[in-house]
Amino acid sequence: MMRLLFCVLAFCRFSLSALQHLPHRDSPRALRTLLLDSYYKFDQPYKKNATDFHVNALFTLVSLIDLDQRKEIFSFTGHLGFQWLDPDLSWKHTEYAANVSIMNFEADDVWTPQIQIGNGVGTLVLNPSSFRVRVEPSGLVTMTTFNEFQTKCTVDMTSYPFDTQLCSLAIILVPKSA
Repeated sequence: MMRLLFCVLAFCRFSLSALQHLPHRDSPRALRTLLLDSYYKFDQPYKKNATDFHVNALFTLVSLIDLDQRKEIFSFTGHLGFQWLDPDLSWKHTEYAANVSIMNFEADDVWTPQIQIGNGVGTLVLNPSSFRVRVEPSGLVTMTTFNEFQTKCTVDMTSYPFDTQLCSLAIILVPKSA
């Protein structure tokens, strides 16, 4: 009888210590598992009764690197960001994980738009893994990157030194297919 009791106590002690390593229901890891378990990253986010889908883009110029007049190439650095609403990545802040107000994800874990630079030189498609993705409880997804860009820029120097040049960054969002 003593041997059986010892085995039962040892099993209970092992089981309780093993449970301590599982994520708590309100932990960020548990929330991440809940959100990504049935998430299908290859479908564009869908909202019931919505007729269209919006992705907002924002670019902040940080520095001008070069404007090559002969090759007509403009080089610069900046922050490029996108925002959209993904209802499948939303959670009720008051009911689940009340202490988690922002979730960070790898860009490969969630749906992200395919981004091309329409007037780019060299790399025309931006790699999603270079982006940071954060999600708010409402499902608002913000994807940002800091990058160096090179674009084509037609230069007219006929009024130099009183000239003005206009160079642009043409961002194209390409629909993904599964």
